[in-house]
Amino acid sequence: MREPEGVAPLCMAGKHTKIVIAGDQHQVGPAMLVLGDEAQENGLAVSLLERLQKRYETMGAVAKPYCATLVTNYRCHEKIVELAEKLFYKTPLLCGVNPNSTHPDAPFPLRFVCSSIDDRMKHVRNAKNYKEAEIALLEAANLAETWPVDGWGPKNLSEMCFMSTARSQITQAAILVHSKRSRMPLKLRELQRHPTYDIQGREFRALFLSTSEPTT
Repeated sequence: MREPEGVAPLCMAGKHTKIVIAGDQHQVGPAMLVLGDEAQENGLAVSLLERLQKRYETMGAVAKPYCATLVTNYRCHEKIVELAEKLFYKTPLLCGVNPNSTHPDAPFPLRFVCSSIDDRMKHVRNAKNYKEAEIALLEAANLAETWPVDGWGPKNLSEMCFMSTARSQITQAAILVHSKRSRMPLKLRELQRHPTYDIQGREFRALFLSTSEPTT
């Protein structure tokens, strides 16, 4: 949420109003939505929650009664929680997920796949985006084939999601899935597709993130 969107409802507050703001300043913020240089320079890329957090930190102990930090994550595998703790939070986090809910054949909940694109292909318009979208979708197809029914219940590909920071890459994935000439299984049409800035509040069993940037 951009700061003006958060401030606007506060204008309705009266002298007896109590306001509770809940969120996480380390998750996707307005920086993904505020793209103009002038807007960023004037602070619109900073969320209201982040600004308040920084303000409370300067106030010291007097601000502690007004801040509550939740440390238990009920969405992610413990190894993903550990990675987020190390990269973003810098404070201890706890995992509240049953480890038996993970894929039985996955030795580790995170998998990084290199596209290994030939240098000659990088100069071809959209070739890089196409290839990286295809690689991510093939990974999703492989997981769909090995869906652990005993642990996850009936196969439901809408519980998996293809993600990208670029809307153009989401479109590329949709083209691949729906193209008659594509080698993608028809079942992948049930796969969810969302840009990273639209993922907050959603839950999936598996995420496939394409880090490709748009070509020009």
